[in-house]
Amino acid sequence: MKKYQILLFIILCCALRSIAQEPVPSSKGTIAPSAATIDPSRSETWYYYFFSRPWTDRSTPGNRTVRYTEIREITGTQAELSKMAQPVFDRINNECENQTTCTSDFNIYKTLEEAKAALRGYLKPYAGNPSYTVKVFVP
Repeated sequence: MKKYQILLFIILCCALRSIAQEPVPSSKGTIAPSAATIDPSRSETWYYYFFSRPWTDRSTPGNRTVRYTEIREITGTQAELSKMAQPVFDRINNECENQTTCTSDFNIYKTLEEAKAALRGYLKPYAGNPSYTVKVFVP
């Protein structure tokens, strides 16, 4: 199993556990509670996107490409979500356009509004910055 496949699995599991339960207010904002009771066989609707950016040395000219997918919706179990994500995750990593490799994220949310807000946050440092090329990745 490749290193990034293991990383995808860990990210997916942590993300699903975090969003599967209601957040708990705290003095430092809103945090997700411990998710020991998630049911991986339960089918749910998720909103997701992939985001890829330079891994290291972002200041060099060969490390200036950022790619992301449009937000999409899927209804399924944790296993079905992972099965759908793996080929896209593999492809976005294999087609990295940065000189020193890419870091890629698979981001999932319970609501479309949360996904839109998060994607805007991811794009903010890059969109409109002439140092970067931002591209929509089509799976």
